[in-house]
Amino acid sequence: MLVVGTQVIQPSWIWTEGNGPLVAVALHDGHDIRAEVAPLLAVSESDRTREEDPFTAMWTTVADTQIVVKRSRFEFDLNRPREQAVYLSLEDSCGLSVWRAFLH
Repeated sequence: MLVVGTQVIQPSWIWTEGNGPLVAVALHDGHDIRAEVAPLLAVSESDRTREEDPFTAMWTTVADTQIVVKRSRFEFDLNRPREQAVYLSLEDSCGLSVWRAFLH
């Protein structure tokens, strides 16, 4: 963890604490994948880039307090319930083959 002024920077997220009553969140602004997970991915770089939400952090400037998550939704999707956060079927991932092989 690194603290810079009002920002707390973790390896995969940034929290900027402000004074206002609103919090703006960008759940999948980044492209980060853990090194141990990357070799398991089958989804192409171009598909990842298209399906991730790059640049959503720009919208967080509407609030003083901001949370920006830099982790790719292809590692886990924070917009889904916990039991559906990891894509296990083509239906989960809009028809994209995400994993080279499933671990059971």
